[in-house]
Amino acid sequence: MIRHAVPFTLILTITLTLAACDRSGSNTTTVVATDAPANSVGRIVPTPKIPTPQIPTPKPTIVPDDGNWPPAPGTPGGLPDDRRPLPEMHRDMMGPQGAASALETYVVNVEGKHWTRAHQQWGDDKAAVAFEQRWRDVSEVHGQIGTPGDTEGGCGSIYSDVPVQFYGTRLDGTRFNSIGKAVMRRVNGVDGATPRQLSWHVDSITLKDTH
Repeated sequence: MIRHAVPFTLILTITLTLAACDRSGSNTTTVVATDAPANSVGRIVPTPKIPTPQIPTPKPTIVPDDGNWPPAPGTPGGLPDDRRPLPEMHRDMMGPQGAASALETYVVNVEGKHWTRAHQQWGDDKAAVAFEQRWRDVSEVHGQIGTPGDTEGGCGSIYSDVPVQFYGTRLDGTRFNSIGKAVMRRVNGVDGATPRQLSWHVDSITLKDTH
């Protein structure tokens, strides 16, 4: 008669008793059987899933629109509110209008970050590099100019002061606004002067931060 094996797990506990004083050298083996289900052997307990922490994406700082950005002419932080039309005699590009036009071209190059072209519109290379350092921490910059002042002569050069305003956004998302004046210069027919010196170019720009 063949008996079918009952599914259970044998847990063997073997106890070896070495009797030092027992000359027969007999060993004792004890077998203990437990009635554990066979399918409990090798069961894999699933590891509980730990939710992945959700880290919010930082948002850029947004400054509420105060309705006056950039500051308008005649308001705090804005250009002078000078809406007088230029006299016809000032339409000469060798006069104030030419100075304003040259500065406007410079502003366009700064807005587009065309630094090589902007650099060439200065009369002094070191002054150009020093001024351009202002824009190393900004993501965007814009500018606008005001009505140029009358020309003045001195030491073989012609000068014209032009109001200027730069505004934009820094890399951290905050806004900035700066106003001041640009001194435009051109050499007046001096022998040996370069084409760059004979044309209207930026001699200096002085700005005051208002934001």
